[in-house]
Amino acid sequence: MLKLLNPSNKIGLRSILEADYLSQHNLHQSKTISLKVITWNLAQNSTPNLNLFQQLLCTKDNTFPDLFLFNFQETISLRSLSHSDSAIMRWCVMITNTLSNLTDRKYTIVSKSGLLGLTTIILAEASLAEQISEIEVNKIGLGYLGWNNKGCLGTKFRIGNISDDKQPGSEFQLLNIHLVHGEGDETWKDRDASLKKVQDGNKLSAKGVSLYGPAPPDDSQREAWLNVDLQDNELIQIADTKIQLDELFSVHQPKGTTIVCGDTNYHCLLWVH
Repeated sequence: MLKLLNPSNKIGLRSILEADYLSQHNLHQSKTISLKVITWNLAQNSTPNLNLFQQLLCTKDNTFPDLFLFNFQETISLRSLSHSDSAIMRWCVMITNTLSNLTDRKYTIVSKSGLLGLTTIILAEASLAEQISEIEVNKIGLGYLGWNNKGCLGTKFRIGNISDDKQPGSEFQLLNIHLVHGEGDETWKDRDASLKKVQDGNKLSAKGVSLYGPAPPDDSQREAWLNVDLQDNELIQIADTKIQLDELFSVHQPKGTTIVCGDTNYHCLLWVH
């Protein structure tokens, strides 16, 4: 039936109309999603203590989340030339095997990526994995001359996207960061400059926040203006569907979520008197 709304495919409104129809007929539902973020500088350790690793995966009440976000630093030696696909796969196998021995919930790897020593692995419960889309990976080298021994591995995805315009779902962004180590004012300035590069190189999903400097204004509310060219019979068909098209061009872009984690090498200096 929804295809009748735009038979000539002259406009890009079909997804908007479909989402509007689903919204008005309560054919979608809200759901609370639990997630667990794990960040770990492995120091090239590929065989962690199994008991400790099992404790790391479950929550305090011995339940398991819908979504796992693993962020590793120094998965391999930082003197390597590039990331290791085999090392990433070994961790994927270890994680999935450990989970299968701990819970009946079925998890699917929806994304795995690497930037030299940085590794990001995202697992979702099987039914949730089907709703994850638009996965994007962004890599930024932050070492000397842009080398990848330090850097940011960013992953962005959506959950529950029906329509980019009316019901875009929830956007999540994961920034796995490893910054230069050391003390002194110059090193601090290097780390601050690296955070600025991360912010400039990634469009932050969270609005009105900043990794460096003052937060930008929140522009989550925007107006969308579309030029529509319809045949007369299409206008009649749209009218006959009884879909309310008011507020069609007033699009509310919901706020996303940005999760920043990793080994930033910022340390607290405590003075003891």
